[in-house]
Amino acid sequence: MSKISINLQEDPEIPAGRRVFEHLVGAHMSARDVDELVAMVCYSIEEILSGQTEHSLRVLTHAVYRGQALVIDLLNLATAQHLALSEMGVDMAESIRHRESERFGPARLELWHQLQDDSRC
Repeated sequence: MSKISINLQEDPEIPAGRRVFEHLVGAHMSARDVDELVAMVCYSIEEILSGQTEHSLRVLTHAVYRGQALVIDLLNLATAQHLALSEMGVDMAESIRHRESERFGPARLELWHQLQDDSRC
């Protein structure tokens, strides 16, 4: 196989990679059980599995690159919130996520949508 050159800023497969990543995150956030999750993940990666090798590698590379950028955004947000809460003297127990999981699901989903919107600007 010849060497593949992928431009991380102007490659034509950037939108496809973003779609794959966003579909995978959406699958994990909205699946109601393992069977539904597996079906949704399979649907999400169909383009990667069924395409030509170079196309699949391009899409996969952009999906991973997108994921890395959003992880950094989430870590920055979490750090900023942690610092702001600490400066105000608020200390949230780690276990609150598990005690009040019904609050975290919708809040997490809203945050995901905000990050998607922000990154499109």
